[in-house]
Amino acid sequence: MFLMNCCCLLCVLVCLATLLQLGTLEEVKAQVGGYVRLPCYHNASMPIIFMYIQKTTPEVFINGYHFEKAIVPHLKYVNRTAVDHRTGWMDLWDVSVTDEGEYQCIFMEKTKESKTLTFQLTVTANYSEPVMTVTPEDRDDYGGCLITCSSSGGYPNRSLEWTLQPEVAAAQWMVLNRSSVQDPVTMLYNVSWTMHINSSQSLSVSCSVGGAVTQLQEICNNNRPPESDHPDMTVVVASLVMAILLIIGFIFIIRMHKSSPAADSPVRRDEPGSQELESLT
Repeated sequence: MFLMNCCCLLCVLVCLATLLQLGTLEEVKAQVGGYVRLPCYHNASMPIIFMYIQKTTPEVFINGYHFEKAIVPHLKYVNRTAVDHRTGWMDLWDVSVTDEGEYQCIFMEKTKESKTLTFQLTVTANYSEPVMTVTPEDRDDYGGCLITCSSSGGYPNRSLEWTLQPEVAAAQWMVLNRSSVQDPVTMLYNVSWTMHINSSQSLSVSCSVGGAVTQLQEICNNNRPPESDHPDMTVVVASLVMAILLIIGFIFIIRMHKSSPAADSPVRRDEPGSQELESLT
């Protein structure tokens, strides 16, 4: 009697576990271009009559198994899927964004009671390492910097995040443009944000999107030479040259005046003017 009770309790627990499993929306994750194994759990010790896997939105049959006939997969999934009815899996290769969505596995064991397992396939794609550029120059007359950060080939759509060192007050920076474009074929996103920073100090900046991060890059370098109390050497040299030229010119004028004939010759006594002066004396 005790053994029979234990067997009944075990059966109840197995049934309860099966019901909980079938009623839970399981999440399965996959990477774009990768491989994923989609579950279709059943009692492996019991022969299975059929097992079908379909996508619910939109409702599309993908692939399956039937013990009496061959199953032809949907054209979109030919050479991309393989069903193993013994273990209850369907393998899916070359995953794309369009594969994301809700799936159902409908199967019937030898008990001839069909069961349905629903699960969600979540697809992601890693963003490329962001590229950060400063355009057209990293500094204007007001101490501002214009920075653009871009990344491509990611899914789902992600927001871009900035890291500033040292930290800058919120009033000193502003995002001017947010661009997110989805490729119509691959369904992957290209994101690009442009930010303006109004800071008079040098900063180190990095940006990140979907886990991809740039290295810290020094921007807003204060390239203006520091003001100094010392006089400008250019002005000093120019002033000295002008002073030397003036002195040389003044000396030249004096020498020219001394070497002129009118200044060197005295009044001759035999000239008519000198004789008249002698007669008067």
